[in-house]
Amino acid sequence: MPVDQLPSVTKLYDLEPIRACLLFAGASRVGNTTIWNLVEKFKAQAEIADHAAACEMNWLAEKLGEFIEGVYQAEIPDAWMRPTMEVILSGYSANFREPELWRLTLSYDRVTTEFKCDIQNSVKRGDFNVIFGGQYDVIQRVVNGIDWPSYCSLRQRTVDMLNLYHDEMQTQMHSVNAEVNLVKPDFYDQKYSIFGDDQGGVTRIFSDVGSLSEQAGIDFVYFLIDVMIKAQEFSSSIATVGGRIHVALLTKSRAFRWISKEGFTFEREHVPKFQNA
Repeated sequence: MPVDQLPSVTKLYDLEPIRACLLFAGASRVGNTTIWNLVEKFKAQAEIADHAAACEMNWLAEKLGEFIEGVYQAEIPDAWMRPTMEVILSGYSANFREPELWRLTLSYDRVTTEFKCDIQNSVKRGDFNVIFGGQYDVIQRVVNGIDWPSYCSLRQRTVDMLNLYHDEMQTQMHSVNAEVNLVKPDFYDQKYSIFGDDQGGVTRIFSDVGSLSEQAGIDFVYFLIDVMIKAQEFSSSIATVGGRIHVALLTKSRAFRWISKEGFTFEREHVPKFQNA
């Protein structure tokens, strides 16, 4: 999570004593409420504190979504003016040792003219995966072999080509018999996708992330973010990702821990920013 280009911004927060943490992308504040203040107010609620010992991640995701929506309503009354925010909630439900991950996307729907919070259980309990937040197109290409915009573009090109082939065949059939019509199938159906169930065999990193050691996981995360930074560094477009990489570790048995050295600098001396940094 490189944030040195915006030194005042922190995007990763712990929810201790709940074994969970939050990653924010998109809006860096809501009106006059900073993300740090938003998180601290959420944790300070009596309902959250009372459920800390027996907290379930699905319940926490719902409560977090309701709370952030309330902050948006108080700070920015006009729904259409509210900036999009993406929040990744990761942690452990009280009675389980397997982590789970929930993604909350708060955005304005121009069709319904409503500001909504969409909550998805992106990684279910017992599953393990690499999840992206914020800007991650290069990381997605490394991990999956293709990024989402490229995937959608190629899917659309496949549909366009199949439609063109159908129309040409129809024209040829009509030249022989004008009453013969070829039924046009739904080319958006998955069975017509060039990617199929195996991403079309694109080259990608296959990593059993569920079996990685803590150190291997730290190295893997650092590698992926560094690739994103380097890709933007040598790109002709303006870099939006850069600076030091911030890494934290959360386990069921131990509290949220900063792995990267988080702190301030004063007269060339390092001053810890957090108690566990």
